[in-house]
Amino acid sequence: MKLIYFLLIPSCLSTAFSQDKSLSEKMLFDTGLTAYRSKLYPTSIKTFESMIANFPEGDLYTAGLLMLSKSYEKMRYFKKSITVADELITAYPGSKYIDDALYTRAQSYYGNDDYTSAIRDLSLLKTTSIEKHLQSRSDSLIRRIIQNNLSSIQIRNMIAEDDDPELLSVLNSQYVTNLMSQKRYVLLQKFIESTLQKDPQLSTNKAFRDILKQINNKTDGPVRFGFITSLTGSNGETGRSIKSGVELAVSQYNRLYTPSIELVIYDDQSDIIQAIHAAKELSAADGISAIIGPVESSAMAAAAVVADQYHIPIISPTATKSGLTQIGPYVYQANVNIESRSEAMAHYAVDVLGLRTFAILSPSDLYGDIASTAFAQSVEKLGGRMIVFEKFYDNTTDFKGQLVHLRKMGFIDRALRQTSFRFLSKLTPQQVDSIYAQHYPIDSTSNEGEYSIPMEFIDALFLPVYTDDIKYIAPQLAFYNIKTQLLGGDNWYDQTELRLHQNYINGVMFVSESYLDPGNPEVKAFNEAFRKTYGVLPSREAAYGFDLMNMLSAFVHSGYYTSEEIQIELNKGSIWRGIHNRIIFTNDSRVNSSVHILQFSNGQIKKASE
Repeated sequence: MKLIYFLLIPSCLSTAFSQDKSLSEKMLFDTGLTAYRSKLYPTSIKTFESMIANFPEGDLYTAGLLMLSKSYEKMRYFKKSITVADELITAYPGSKYIDDALYTRAQSYYGNDDYTSAIRDLSLLKTTSIEKHLQSRSDSLIRRIIQNNLSSIQIRNMIAEDDDPELLSVLNSQYVTNLMSQKRYVLLQKFIESTLQKDPQLSTNKAFRDILKQINNKTDGPVRFGFITSLTGSNGETGRSIKSGVELAVSQYNRLYTPSIELVIYDDQSDIIQAIHAAKELSAADGISAIIGPVESSAMAAAAVVADQYHIPIISPTATKSGLTQIGPYVYQANVNIESRSEAMAHYAVDVLGLRTFAILSPSDLYGDIASTAFAQSVEKLGGRMIVFEKFYDNTTDFKGQLVHLRKMGFIDRALRQTSFRFLSKLTPQQVDSIYAQHYPIDSTSNEGEYSIPMEFIDALFLPVYTDDIKYIAPQLAFYNIKTQLLGGDNWYDQTELRLHQNYINGVMFVSESYLDPGNPEVKAFNEAFRKTYGVLPSREAAYGFDLMNMLSAFVHSGYYTSEEIQIELNKGSIWRGIHNRIIFTNDSRVNSSVHILQFSNGQIKKASE
C-alpha cells in the first residue's frame, strides 16, 4: 500500500497542476477580453501577451492570438497585428478563428496603407467565409478602399491580375469613374472596348456601353495643375515673378500641343494658414495632376503635409529649407537647399581649386549656421583644415573685431606650423593676443601701419553673407590687408552690388542655384518672349517658375496626365535642363542637387562650373 500511495500522489498533483494551469489560462483570457471590450487596449495587449507566452500549448492559445492581433490593430500597431494574425492563419489553418484573423489582418493592412494586400484578404473572405456579417463588412471595406485609396494605376494593375468577376466589376467601375473625372476620353474608350471584348458577361457592361455613346468623338480635356503662390503679402514680389514664368510656359505649351494645360491658382497671401487651405482645396479637387508651390519654406512644409496625404505630388520652385521632402514621398524641392549649396562650394574649393586652409565669416542666424556648418564639415571630410570661424549679428557694419581676429589666427596658424582647428578654436582672445604678440611683435619705430603686412596664410575665406553685408565687408577686408580667395554663398549673385565694390572683391567665387547665361540662345528666347508678354525683362524667380512648368509640361506631352503617372515619372529620377539650372531628382533624393559655381571678374559674372 505504501508503494501505491507514493505512486498516486504524483498523479493527483499532476491533475491538480493541470487544472490550476488551465484555470490560470482562462483567467488571463477573460481578463484580457474584459479589457478589450472596455477599450482598455494597452491592458488587453499586456494580458494576451502574458497568456500566449505562458501557455503556448493551452486550449485558448489561438483565441489569444486573435485577440492580441485585434488589440494591436486597435492601438494602430499594424505591423505587430499583421505578424500575430500571420501566425494564426499559417500555423493553425483549421482554426475556427481564421475568418476573424483574416479580417483583422486586412484591417491592419488597410491601416498600414497596404491596400492591395487588404483587398486580397477581404476578397478571400467574401468567397470562403460562411459568416454573413464578415462577408458584408468585407465587401464594404473593399469598395471604400478602391474608391478612396487606390490610384488609377493601382486599380489598372489589379484589373490585369484579378479574375474574380465581382471584384473586377468594382475595379472597372472605379477606373472608368477616374478616367471620366480626368477627362481622359481616348484612354477611356480604349479601356471600355477592351473590357467589353474580354469580359462580355460583367454586370457593368450595359453602363459601359452607354458611356461609350456619351464620349464618342470627345477629345481629352485639359490637364490641371494646382499652383499655390504668394501674390500678396511679404513674399508677393517673388510669388508674382514665379507666376509670370509659370504662365508663360503654359501659354507656349498650349499654342503647340494638346491636351491643353490649365492652372488652378491660389494666393496664399504669404500666410501659412492660407497655404494649408489652398492645399486642401486643390488636393480634394477633381483631376489635379500636381501642385506647384508654395514659395516659402514654412508654407511649403504646411501645404506638403496635406498634399502628401492625398497622394498629390507637390513641388516648390523656391523653398530651400532642409528636411521638407522627409514629410512624405510626394514632396519635392526644385530648388537646392542651403546645405547642398555650401557642400558644392566646399567641393569645388578643395577638389578643383586645390585649396586646403579655410576661414568662415557668417551671420549669427539660422541661414548662417546651416551654411557655415555644412561648408566646414565638407571641408574637413575632404581633407581641408578650418583655421577660424567668425560670426556677426544682424545690422553689423564694423567688422574690425572679426577681421582682426581672423588675421591674427592666420598668422598664428603659420607660426605654430598648422596646428589643429580644435586647438585653435579653444584659444581665448587673451591667448590669441599673447601668442600673436610673441611671434609678431609690433615695431614701434617703424612708419608702417599695424596691418601693412598682408595676411596670406589662409587659402580661402567663405562668406555666406547677405547682399547688404557685402558693401561693409568688402572694403574692410582690404583695410585689414587680408589676401585670400573669397568664396561666397548664393546672396552674392548681384552684379550691380559686385560692380560697386569690384576693386575689393574681384575674383570672388560663389555658389548659386541659378545662372541665366546671356549668350545662351534659349535664355535669349526666354528673355524676348517674357519682354513681349509682360513688357519687362524676367527676374531669376520667373525663370524658376518657367523651368519647373516646362518640366511638368514635358510629362504631359509624353502622355503622363494624372497625379499617379506624374508621381511615377518623378520617382524614376528625372533630369530637366532648364534655362536657369538643371532640375535633378533621383531615386535617393527628391531635392534638386544641381548648382552653379560662378565667378565675378572684371565686372562680369561668368560660370566656372556646374
